[in-house]
Amino acid sequence: MNPTPDEALFALALAKPAAKRPAFLDAVREGDSALRQRLEALLAAHEQPDNLFTHRTA
Repeated sequence: MNPTPDEALFALALAKPAAKRPAFLDAVREGDSALRQRLEALLAAHEQPDNLFTHRTA
């Protein structure tokens, strides 16, 4: 299966050092602020620890 354009750009952004990602996003979004927001959301979610199996005690 071929990745969507958003998935491909996310993978390329993820391969960049975190400090270089904003400039990369500026270059690839071509004035599409919604695209940038989607990519930033994906990158932020990727950076969050996986809490699915975290056990919380009250």
